[in-house]
Amino acid sequence: MTRSTDDPATTSRRDFLKTTGAALGAAAVLPAGGRLAARPAAAGPTISYWHLWTDAFYGGLQDKLTAQFNATNPGFTVKPFRNAGGDQKVILAITSGQPPDVWMMQSAPIDKAVIGALQPLDSYIASSKVIRQSDFFASTWNTGVFRGHVYAIPYDFDTVSLYWNKDLLKRAGLDPETPPETWAELQRYAERLTLKDAKGNLTQVGFSPTLLGFTTAQEMWGWALGGRYWDYAATKPTLTDPANVKALQWEVDWVNHFGGAKGLDRFSGSLSSLSNFYGTKVAMWMAESYYLSYLFKYVPSVKNIGVAPFGAPRPDTSHPFITGNVDGNMIAIPTGAKNAAQAWKFIEWTCSTGIRAWATAEGDLGARQDTMNVRPSFLPPTLQADYQIFTHLQPKALYNQGSPIDGVYAQALTKAIYDATHGNATPLEALQTAQATCEHALSKVLLHFH
Repeated sequence: MTRSTDDPATTSRRDFLKTTGAALGAAAVLPAGGRLAARPAAAGPTISYWHLWTDAFYGGLQDKLTAQFNATNPGFTVKPFRNAGGDQKVILAITSGQPPDVWMMQSAPIDKAVIGALQPLDSYIASSKVIRQSDFFASTWNTGVFRGHVYAIPYDFDTVSLYWNKDLLKRAGLDPETPPETWAELQRYAERLTLKDAKGNLTQVGFSPTLLGFTTAQEMWGWALGGRYWDYAATKPTLTDPANVKALQWEVDWVNHFGGAKGLDRFSGSLSSLSNFYGTKVAMWMAESYYLSYLFKYVPSVKNIGVAPFGAPRPDTSHPFITGNVDGNMIAIPTGAKNAAQAWKFIEWTCSTGIRAWATAEGDLGARQDTMNVRPSFLPPTLQADYQIFTHLQPKALYNQGSPIDGVYAQALTKAIYDATHGNATPLEALQTAQATCEHALSKVLLHFH
């Protein structure tokens, strides 16, 4: 999962797609800081690598990895740029004829491919010895494929599971080593863990399906009931699948049971940064694997946590466990890149040698199958054991493959959930509106794609 702000856990892929235009209008593209390893001047071009990270930890690691590549691969030099991988910024650079050579993006490349912003990578892959489809989990590889062409190579991807603060469960008289496995158990736990002040305002939330600060898997509750939100083979949205409607009704009922959407809105709005209160003010929450490193680096007060090995709780024992979604970052060559051959060589290294070093030092999961045994060296043994839980979910995890209108789809689904939980529409009405919005946008986009 990408961290593209100084508070690395506050921006999900979906939030990024919804807000990047406004946010990046005022953002500056800054060369990455830090000292590069000394070496003789390279013969050949300097190619630009635009990525999303800004802070010293995540952004600094990208700088170091780029320096490692430069020190061991003569012939050209890669120059990384922080906070430069946002969609609108790169697309503007492409249309102005000054694209970067390498683009690190969040895992939604298809909506860029259909507008002509990405070069197909098929010819490079055909001759590559280190980038092959069989090297990657199917769920990660397919995210960059549309109508038989590959437009981006998977880098890091996260699975999602249930986290909980063991101390808060123990304080509420619950077994801190036994997480809820069904929706009924989840609600029972949440009732014990939800606290209010004398005026009835929430002061601690046990759990809420609408608080997804560390995962983009808004679909997981529909998935748990057997629903699907997109038919990738047919390239069409399926938001009104009856299972999705049923799942959204469950979310509405949950929110109303715990005091209503406005109470949850006030609770989250009262916190200066909601990301810092998962585990302190929110007792159980859904999050991706990278949150282990986030907790360790940024919320050291929360140490006694649990992670459920089966991902999201199931509706009841007749349903299988949902192991969550995969979501992360991919690397592509923008249309018009002036140094595509060198860019591909950097991508090959970054998505093989580089990702193993990144996962070891940063805590994301690699998209490659041969990174399953990588362990973040900086995490203590207990968190490394939790990290292994996420790696074991990778082969089975459901995924948002990405669609030609991923940004529109994300906005439409988010609005549907908001409108239903806030009483502006029934779940069916809200999803019907989202379906119509997506169908209209899709017809316009595919009209020009060949």
